[in-house]
Amino acid sequence: MRHTHHGPPPHTTTAGFFRRVLTLLLLALAWGLPAFTVPAGAQSTPAPPIPFSEIGAKATADYKGEALGITTTDGAATLRTGFQKLAGTVTDHGLQVDSTAENEGQLKLTAAAVRRGEGQPAILPACGTVASTEKVVSFIRPGVTEEYSVSVDGLRQDFILTGKPAGTGTLSVELALTGAAAEAASYGAKLTLEGSGRALAYSRLHVADANGQELTATMEVLASSRLAIHVEDAGAVYPVRIDPTFSDADWVSLNPGLPGANGTVTAMVLDGSGNLYVGGGFTFIGTVAANGIAKWNGSTWSNLGTAMDSSVSALAVVGSDVYAGGAFTAADGTTVNRIAKWNGSAWSALGSGLNGSVWALAVSGSDLYAGGEFTRAGGVANTGYIAKWNGSAWSAVGLGLNGTVNALAVSGSDLYAGSQFTTAGGATVNRIAKWNGSAWSALGSGMNSVVYALAVSGSDLYAGGIFTTAGGTTAKRIAKWDGSAWSALGSGIGSGIGVIAFGVVRALAVSGSDLFAGGLSTTAGGTEANSVAKWNGSAWSALGSGINAIAVRALVCCLRSS
Repeated sequence: MRHTHHGPPPHTTTAGFFRRVLTLLLLALAWGLPAFTVPAGAQSTPAPPIPFSEIGAKATADYKGEALGITTTDGAATLRTGFQKLAGTVTDHGLQVDSTAENEGQLKLTAAAVRRGEGQPAILPACGTVASTEKVVSFIRPGVTEEYSVSVDGLRQDFILTGKPAGTGTLSVELALTGAAAEAASYGAKLTLEGSGRALAYSRLHVADANGQELTATMEVLASSRLAIHVEDAGAVYPVRIDPTFSDADWVSLNPGLPGANGTVTAMVLDGSGNLYVGGGFTFIGTVAANGIAKWNGSTWSNLGTAMDSSVSALAVVGSDVYAGGAFTAADGTTVNRIAKWNGSAWSALGSGLNGSVWALAVSGSDLYAGGEFTRAGGVANTGYIAKWNGSAWSAVGLGLNGTVNALAVSGSDLYAGSQFTTAGGATVNRIAKWNGSAWSALGSGMNSVVYALAVSGSDLYAGGIFTTAGGTTAKRIAKWDGSAWSALGSGIGSGIGVIAFGVVRALAVSGSDLFAGGLSTTAGGTEANSVAKWNGSAWSALGSGINAIAVRALVCCLRSS
């Protein structure tokens, strides 16, 4: 079986608290996720996945510590990446990869031959020369140089072919493996260490020529001890660089930038123990088959039964129960109609469910609120795109809204809703409204355009979207409601020229006194901030060089530190 990959190599991951928080950021940022609100979990209409490849490289560049590094001694070198619990030793016989986790083990994977098509292979010499710099260790043999480097993403192994091999047909670099058994995986190859049984991923394959032209490449497992990388190099300018990476198998990226899913992720929520639940349109995550929903416990993925027959767009936690909403109609074969509860061992329906998709869920006490494009909840008709589940029955939330709901958030006993509706309970509200348990009310004169994201910090409510005024006050795409009036956050969020000139905030998350905003932008408060920025209460600042993506669709904070 071959695994094909096109595009630049992502370089991301971490360990302990840093590893877990970056996990969530990657899950959130790498894909077209809807808005995520802490703690309510606001959602919006699912969007296509968005490529993301540079945040891990930025994390590596910013990291200052002993978990990453290279040490050279007497013609040999050692590499360490504590984030992946891996180390490498390079001698004149090439690279040996050691597991530094409790389940120890080691493997050796080295280029053994180069061939063209079905021609005879050119066998590479077993010995070579070792050379090191601060960031790269090289194993040099005639025709092929292997380069090794480390990042929070793992241990990267580059094969550099200095000249174009003779012959015709597809170029193949054959690799010899000892100390582990290889098997084909959707991300490339799974390498199981002998003795310990620890599984490593050999993935993130990327090939480019001297001009930076990306070349189509596939990885093939020929046998348990033999792999091959096939490259279509017609027209390539040599030298050609081939660069897969060793990572923990439960931290593998099936798509650029996302640790885990083979499809769009559209919802995320944390439970009281720090477990992360993700929902979306995927069928596979990490090394686990999972239809639409899965759990990450800090080290491994697991599925929640056989799960859904369609996508999940919203998640919420009430006590020990996880609630999922979306476009699905069945969970584990049980009819649930777009919303369901997981009690830790089985899925169950919430009455007869809803007649349209769910885009947002929020929790207030023991009550669950759902918003989306439905107009009937259980036996209750004309709910106006929002409804409440009290644990046993559905009820309307007043007279509801006159348009679909993108985002929900809870502050105390108050529920906030945002989208493009203009009335709530018959009152004019203009795209944002509050439910106090008995009646809907406006928040000033509301917004002049769509609200996509909501987040609560203390008694303050933050809203993001594509609006440019809030309560009649200029507030570019983001604003704060203090309970009585709207105010701008500096000069707001903006973008450059062309089709993205308007900018948009799609995601908000609160951590302590800081507010994080993500979306489609190039500036925040006049400061360059590519698609993600932080507001500290008085000023905007960038998060490094930002995100090299069309948009950020979700943010989440934060995981436990243990």
